Amino acid sequence: MRRSSIVSALLSSGLLFLGACAGETATDESADEVVGGRAEDGFPAVGYLATDEKGALAGPECGATLLAPDLAVTAAHCILDGVGYGFGYGKKGEHAIIAARAVYVSPSYDGEWVGPHDEWNDVAILRLAKRVPKAKIIAIGTGSKGNATFVGYGRVTEGTADITDGFTGERKSADFRVTKTLSTELYATGVDGGNCWGDSGGALIQDEKLVGVLSRFDVKNEEEDILCKKGNRMIYTRLSGVAEFIEKAKACKVDVVGDLPVECGGESP
Repeated sequence: MRRSSIVSALLSSGLLFLGACAGETATDESADEVVGGRAEDGFPAVGYLATDEKGALAGPECGATLLAPDLAVTAAHCILDGVGYGFGYGKKGEHAIIAARAVYVSPSYDGEWVGPHDEWNDVAILRLAKRVPKAKIIAIGTGSKGNATFVGYGRVTEGTADITDGFTGERKSADFRVTKTLSTELYATGVDGGNCWGDSGGALIQDEKLVGVLSRFDVKNEEEDILCKKGNRMIYTRLSGVAEFIEKAKACKVDVVGDLPVECGGESP
């Protein structure tokens, strides 16, 4: 994969991406919890990405959402080489985490920093080792301008990346408004809440359908202030725009963690 070489640089340059940190292993540039908003018991397909820490899966690290009883979608920047992954759901600790037997990253994602208007294909699919019991799945929607709901497990405190409190693992939601659509990305602004580190890969929902997974802050450059706050501007991967990759990943049976294998329709090295 092409992500691990840029992780340290991204972490030191403002954490444009929203993976968990502060006492938990930072999986990458992303991961945030919901700032503001409310506790959320609905949308049962929405869960979280767990990582292997000292021989046991733990999380939340990023968000992840069930597309099938044994398939979940998250952000590509949450995935690193040499790490084991799993899927957790419900409240943190409520259910046993299910290990992933494979993780497929979009071959169009390269891990290099991109700003607004540069489409990034920040998406990955987890194939689980077994089906989630009594799984509740969600369909993918088109995504359009208008009202939306974000569900995630990220940090709940406002402020900059160096704040270490607020990583409670709470399952929360907040209202957002999609303001712009590109072929593979959606731009949205928080209404009664905002995103923070730990929310990466989390679910953006419209009309009971999954339309996006959180990718990064909407900032013009790496020097711009990046804050967890109500009303912040975020960029999501538009899942209807990466449908071809998702369908290839769904059909793939190769057990790897990395770019979608060539035999499953991925690109040659």
